[in-house]
Amino acid sequence: MPSEETKNGLGLWSCILLSFVAARYLAQYPVLLFLYGKRVWQEGIYISAMPRGRPYTVSNGDLITDSFVEFWLFIAIGLTWIGLTFASYWLFLKLKAACERGARKN
Repeated sequence: MPSEETKNGLGLWSCILLSFVAARYLAQYPVLLFLYGKRVWQEGIYISAMPRGRPYTVSNGDLITDSFVEFWLFIAIGLTWIGLTFASYWLFLKLKAACERGARKN
């Protein structure tokens, strides 16, 4: 059986990994809104391919050659998501410890 520290460490690293994956896909929509505006929802536009080092392919056939905006949005969303994840994970651990202390008193 893994120790509590191992479980907490695995949980924390899985939160970090999921944060970066979520930020990668969540950053698409602000970029598309920046480039296309309301057409994103009206026409159902999405980024269909995001190859490294090559232009991104949009569902309407356009190519996004400048990924500079997407990079900074990815960083901003990723750091925000990681901050929220750390805060909620820290709160969860504090509540768990408080519940365990309360259970020991009774």
